[in-house]
Amino acid sequence: MLAYVLRRAVYGVGVVLGVLLVLFVLFFSIATPDDIARRALGDKARESAIAQWKQNHGYDRPLLPIHQGEFRSDNLLFHHYATMLSFDFGASDFDAVPIGERLANGALPSLSLTMPLFVLEVAVAVVVALFVAVFRGTYIDRAGLVVSVLAMSVPIVLMIIGVQYLIAKTLAWFPLSGYDRSLELMSRFLWLPVAVGVISALGAEVRFLRTVFVEETSRDYVRTARAKGASVFAIRYCTPMIINTIGT
Repeated sequence: MLAYVLRRAVYGVGVVLGVLLVLFVLFFSIATPDDIARRALGDKARESAIAQWKQNHGYDRPLLPIHQGEFRSDNLLFHHYATMLSFDFGASDFDAVPIGERLANGALPSLSLTMPLFVLEVAVAVVVALFVAVFRGTYIDRAGLVVSVLAMSVPIVLMIIGVQYLIAKTLAWFPLSGYDRSLELMSRFLWLPVAVGVISALGAEVRFLRTVFVEETSRDYVRTARAKGASVFAIRYCTPMIINTIGT
């Protein structure tokens, strides 16, 4: 057990170091330090201003430890690993706002949207999938299949734009955008994106869960229990408890 934990820990460290290296290569292959400085200062900035900006933000250091045949400990690659592994993300190159402060400010809006979206999506999908699975093979099941496939076929971006235009802009039932941290007004900004997220995910979730439920009702122990004359209550509640007890 200890060997397995150590092996997985070594694998995890290797993955983290590899991902950080890939991010470093992608970042500086797309934009050089001079490009970053020009984006912050403008295209008409002088070379002296660009050089001073790179020095102030630490971009005047070499990219790699080996620079012009010499080893340089003060390089951007080592700095990248040091800051990322210590969770010191520094400040923005454009407005000098600490990245950690931005993450902290965005945590509450993100969680207030994703948590109710996840709970409602799972709850509604389970209820609808159970309802469709009970009437499998009937017109209700086929209608659920058609509606689910249609919901899966509509791009979520198109759904967001359409709902925003109809509900928020035309009817003005909810705000078109924005966020308020007060509990009294927070829900008014969350109802619309939560509803769109739940509706857009129902198609795939219902189809998947319906398949799972139908397969479970066709298991050997369920067919055996039905052949023996067991009631629906016994099949749904007692049989799983007996199987779990025997398995343990």
